[in-house]
Amino acid sequence: MTASEFQVNLKQLGHLVEGARTILVLQPEKPDTDSLCSALVLEHLLGNLGKEVVMYSQDALPPYIDYFPGADRLVDELPRQFDLSILVDTGGAQQMARTLEKHQGRLAAKPFVIIDHHGTRSPLPFGTIDIIDATSAATGELLVKVARELGWSLTPEIASLVVPAITADTLGLTTPSVTAHTVQTVADMVSLGANLYELNQARLAAGALDPDVLQLKGRLLEQVEFLLDGQLALLVVDPATLKEYAKRYDPAALVVYDMQHVRGVQIAIVIRNYAPKIKLSLRANAPVAAPVAEAFGGGGHPQAAGATIEAGQPDDIRAKLIDVAKEVFSRETV
Repeated sequence: MTASEFQVNLKQLGHLVEGARTILVLQPEKPDTDSLCSALVLEHLLGNLGKEVVMYSQDALPPYIDYFPGADRLVDELPRQFDLSILVDTGGAQQMARTLEKHQGRLAAKPFVIIDHHGTRSPLPFGTIDIIDATSAATGELLVKVARELGWSLTPEIASLVVPAITADTLGLTTPSVTAHTVQTVADMVSLGANLYELNQARLAAGALDPDVLQLKGRLLEQVEFLLDGQLALLVVDPATLKEYAKRYDPAALVVYDMQHVRGVQIAIVIRNYAPKIKLSLRANAPVAAPVAEAFGGGGHPQAAGATIEAGQPDDIRAKLIDVAKEVFSRETV
């Protein structure tokens, strides 16, 4: 979106918040660190303005992020009444399909604001006020911009949520999305009270693997295929494995970064077969993830993207992925 559109929509957000009493904050159906921390940041920002904030999540939080202060305040039912909805860190309708199936009518009946940093996205099936900034490395970073523009106060509690939002989405400030502004935002949050050492220790403790999960990781890595002259690393995770570990660890998150960082690999893709639904997780070392995901109705960043296919056969998806990746490689520099 243009800078002028951003400013107009930002001003509209300020007016809507000013006139609202109860504000509903939503995030994607598979929460991650950036989405959860962004929701919690908004809870603090809006709560400090005297607003009642209800944080909704269709799915339970995975164990590796449920330790953040305030995570226990998420609910899986909409409040009886609310004046405004704000959706954070969600690249499109695919990431909240079940939420829309249940609640689209009520959500569409009230002003609906999207605050996000995904440049490639699919629109929601009703009117929204979009505050999108693809130059922000994380939605947490964007929320600091929003707060400063609107004169909302930043606190040490907010700072300690912004930092993990940014470091999670940038793999510790190492992805191409990181700018001088990103680094400065982290520095500002440290000056405000965020403790990098303590935040990292908490992350490591929450993400520690149980022995059987480590063994699962080994089994999954043994199943990875290397295709297209080693440029594509591909893995299919079967329904039984997904069901067994659903409440403990996402198998895609367990292995996709190891797959990505094999010598010669340009893109790593995990096909999660939920039968009949199929979900794709893509991580790339070249700007090819979003173009591949778009071929399946998904989107995201050039080097990190995802897609959901409502019904399909893994073998068919695998074959199409190989063809799409080959075509994208042919027109992108890899």
